[in-house]
Amino acid sequence: MKKLAVMLALVGLLGCTSETEPKTGAPPKMAATPGKTGREAYAAALQRGAEWLLEQQQDDGTFGGPAEVGKTSLVLAAILDSPHAEKLKDHEGVKKAIAYIVAMVQQDGSINQPGEKGLANYQTSASLTALVKLGDPTHQAIRDKAKEFLLSIQNREAYDGGSWGYNSDKRGDLSNTQFALEALKAAGLDENSEAFKECRKFLTRCQNLSETSDYEHAGDDGGAMYYPGRSNAGVITLPNGKVIYKSYGSMTYALLRGYILTGIKRDDPRVQAAQKWIVENYTLDGNPGMEKGKEHQGLYYYYLSMAKTLPLLGTRTLELPDGSKVDWAKELADKLVALQRDDGSWINEKSERWFEGNPILATPYAMIALSECHKALAP
Repeated sequence: MKKLAVMLALVGLLGCTSETEPKTGAPPKMAATPGKTGREAYAAALQRGAEWLLEQQQDDGTFGGPAEVGKTSLVLAAILDSPHAEKLKDHEGVKKAIAYIVAMVQQDGSINQPGEKGLANYQTSASLTALVKLGDPTHQAIRDKAKEFLLSIQNREAYDGGSWGYNSDKRGDLSNTQFALEALKAAGLDENSEAFKECRKFLTRCQNLSETSDYEHAGDDGGAMYYPGRSNAGVITLPNGKVIYKSYGSMTYALLRGYILTGIKRDDPRVQAAQKWIVENYTLDGNPGMEKGKEHQGLYYYYLSMAKTLPLLGTRTLELPDGSKVDWAKELADKLVALQRDDGSWINEKSERWFEGNPILATPYAMIALSECHKALAP
C-alpha cells in the first residue's frame, strides 16, 4: 500500500502519462519514454529518482541506515533541487522528512541524533542546506541556530585552523569543510566574515601549490589533497626525498568551490592553478588522480563536487589541453542518465567505498549533480 500511495501521488503531482497502474506498485520508467531528449530527458530521470527515493522512506520519515539525519537531508535537498521541487513540497513524504529533521534539532543548534556528535558537522550542514532550499519562514530560528553551531565548531588550532571536521574535536578536511561552507553561504554568511577569512588559510594549505602554501609537503600541480598530511589518492616520493600528497578530482573541485564561496576572485593564482588541474585532468570515467584500480572510488561524490563547482565559474565550456572544448553540463548529464538503473536509483557498481554502494546515498548525489546540469543547460 505504501508503494502504491507514493506512486499515485507522484503521478498526480508530476504528470506521469502512464495509462495503467503497474500491478507491483513500481514507478513508471519515465527515462525510457520515446521522444524525450536533452533537458526533458534529464527532468524525467530526476522524476524517476524522486519516485524511487520516496518509496524507500521509512515510517518515521527517514531514509535508512546510520546517520539518518544526513541521508534524509541529502534526499530532501535532492528533491528540492529538482525541476519538480515546487510540486513535491506538498508531498506527504517530503513533509515527513522535514518533520523528522526539525525533530532532530538539539539545544546547541546542531541537527543530529541525540547524543551523536561524531557526525554533527556533516548532518547539521546537510540539514541547514536542505532547510534553506525549502525556504519555510517558520524555520528561520532553526536555521539561525544551526548556522551559529557550525560557526562554533570551526577548528581554531594552527594546523587545522579555519577548517571543519566531523565535529569540533576532530581534524579538519576538505570534504567536511565543503559541506559547511555550502550551508553557511546558503544561510547568508558574508564572504568577508572572519570564518571565511580563516577558512581560506586551510584551503590554501590543502592545495599542492608550494608558492602559496606553507605546508612543507605541498606539490606544484595546483590540485588538492584531503587534508594536509592525507590524500586518498596516495603519495609520491620525489627524487630528493620530498613526500607529496597526491591531488585528486573530488578534492580539487571541493577546493575550487571553497575558494569561490569564501570570496577569492577568479584571477587569484590559487584559483587559476586549481582550474588548470581540473582542465588537465578532466574526465567522467573515474575520480581523476586516484590510483589505478581505485579510480571509481568516490565517483558520485566526484560528480556532485564537479556539478556544484563548475557553475560558479560562469561557463559551460571547458577548453582541454589538446584544444578541444567540452560542454561539461551536457556530458555529465548524459553520463548520469546512462548510469541510472531501471528502478530509478543510482549506485556505484564498481566501488562501495565511502558508502556509494548504498543507493540511498548514491541516488541523491547523482540527482543533485543532474539538477545542477539541468539548470546550467537552461536556455
